Amino acid sequence: MKMRKFLLTAAVLPLLAACSGGDGFTSSRPLMDTFVTVTAYGDRAAARAAADAAFDEMDRVVKVFNAHDPDSELGRLNASAGAAPFGVSPELFGLIELSLRYSELTGGAFDITVGPVLDLWREARRTGRIPGTKALAAARARTGWRGVILDPGERTIKFAVPGMKLDLGGAAKGFVVDKGVEELRRRGVKAALIDAGGDLRAYGRPPGRKFWKIGIKHPREKGALLGLLKLAEPAVATSGDYERYFEKDGKKYHHIIDPVSGGPAPRSVGVTAVAPTCAEADIIATALFVMGPEKGLALLETAGGLDAAVVTAEAGRIGVEFSAGLRESAELYEGVGEG
Repeated sequence: MKMRKFLLTAAVLPLLAACSGGDGFTSSRPLMDTFVTVTAYGDRAAARAAADAAFDEMDRVVKVFNAHDPDSELGRLNASAGAAPFGVSPELFGLIELSLRYSELTGGAFDITVGPVLDLWREARRTGRIPGTKALAAARARTGWRGVILDPGERTIKFAVPGMKLDLGGAAKGFVVDKGVEELRRRGVKAALIDAGGDLRAYGRPPGRKFWKIGIKHPREKGALLGLLKLAEPAVATSGDYERYFEKDGKKYHHIIDPVSGGPAPRSVGVTAVAPTCAEADIIATALFVMGPEKGLALLETAGGLDAAVVTAEAGRIGVEFSAGLRESAELYEGVGEG
């Protein structure tokens, strides 16, 4: 197979090079277990100040959603909401409310209550021991998105199931990117890009171009692309079985968990989702990975405003299936099959 060798961010590297001439600023920093790159176009000094402010805002929001920090707002919610309604910030309430709407839309394929199950698989990655049937059943008994009770008037959250634990990992990174973009807009930046290692949002026009070019990652060749999407103002997220995984007795166990089975979702190898916001793209990428291409793409045909490229691997052959809204903007490289 003939394959172009670029990282996802390399699809926009020619644009970033323009920043060296004094008409913008780009900076990368470690955040959310990856490197986040902010590129702001315009006056260099103003762009630098805006990028710094965007990083400060993203740093602040990350601390809210850290499920592994007992002192974070999400950590305190998980510790308290099983006993009594717990008051939360507008940001946390809003992201949980958004997540539950998508839980309903996807029939539970996206479910932020899988925290107890995810804890078992994190321990499995650390020890190499696969969770037993009884342990998974006990963890799954403490899940179920319908058990999260919201009171919008009081802005409180209550868990109907004792021991429930929310994990916003399938939405929070995208939300953080959205907050960074909001800060750039607030500071008057007319065109910008934030790339958070698979979650990416851009607005305005890149210098000298009509579209942003976003890569579709190859799931089996590191640093390779299957093709490109040409998008005007993309909010994009990618989920894949190649991101975080471990192997045991020759079998791969990745990190994207099917809420119904409690095990790694088996139906896809990669999803690149496009949505109005990066948080929604993050959610849809996770949900479609769990649902598989047939059910997932059928959902998008009726959802409105949501699109995706689903990467499959059957009999060793890599293919890409697109929702209707992406077929005109997609370019696949030679040797890549389209579903």
